[in-house]
Amino acid sequence: MKILVTGAAGYVGSWLAKNLIKQNHEVTLWDNYRIPSNLTEVENVKIIKQDIRDNCDISEFDVVFHLAAVSGIKECEDYKEEAYDINVRGTFNLLKTCRGRFIFASTSAVYGIANTPEIDETHTTIPRSFYGQNKLDSEKFVSLHTNYCILRYSNVYGKGYTCKRTVADCFIENALKKESLMIHGDGKQKRDFVHINDVIRSYVLAMRSETDGIYNIGGNEALSINEIAELVRKNYVKLFDGDIEIRRVPIDCGMIWKDFNYLSKLAKDSLRYEPNYSMGDEIRERLHAHCGTLRVGKSGAGI
Repeated sequence: MKILVTGAAGYVGSWLAKNLIKQNHEVTLWDNYRIPSNLTEVENVKIIKQDIRDNCDISEFDVVFHLAAVSGIKECEDYKEEAYDINVRGTFNLLKTCRGRFIFASTSAVYGIANTPEIDETHTTIPRSFYGQNKLDSEKFVSLHTNYCILRYSNVYGKGYTCKRTVADCFIENALKKESLMIHGDGKQKRDFVHINDVIRSYVLAMRSETDGIYNIGGNEALSINEIAELVRKNYVKLFDGDIEIRRVPIDCGMIWKDFNYLSKLAKDSLRYEPNYSMGDEIRERLHAHCGTLRVGKSGAGI
């Protein structure tokens, strides 16, 4: 198929691009390179350096993966006008000439604060951030397209995610430097985490599906900050000669979120999506990369 990937130089976009190229699709990559590129080991592929708000005609593509955006809560808050212009008007601009399947990268931030213990696609959408509102506004345009799929991702993690570090990234870095793992507040707050490999698989499944819809894409793994810190510490103890201190400090800024479980049942039923990776796997592999011998079993559930 002829495929277009916008935001192809980003972390997720670059992983998706490489996957599609390996499947021998005719792939075109599009990015304005406003952030450092993650595109490596990509050859003989058409790359368009352009803003998604510019005049364009994308009617030739069978599938459009739209990942280009000003992403992240803080960046959207700092650059509200530009973020809205790129995220919403840019999406609308692409939809004007799209004739193929349009697969849109959205976010769990569209839900805002959870008002139930579990969040599925029927949960109210009341964003508490400008980023979440941008994505929700864009979703409304996408859902008017005749062939679409909207994927609402939870917190993406994985090796090489340098633009937006997760709490696991921070803990692993501190552990490798033999520094304390700092937890702000009581550390009991939980979030769902989804691995980059599961994210890429969900895109491929959405491409192959003929069903229109909105789907939560999570890792089915709600972990607290305390639990992530313990995963890092326990794996460190097994692999290295020593221990790492876990320290708690007062909350100095930001908002502590309300716990919830992020459900991907609809994606399982309609797209046959199920996560295959756990945070425990990722932590163990990342620490093992700095160690000689790994002494763990075959279970993929983590410690």
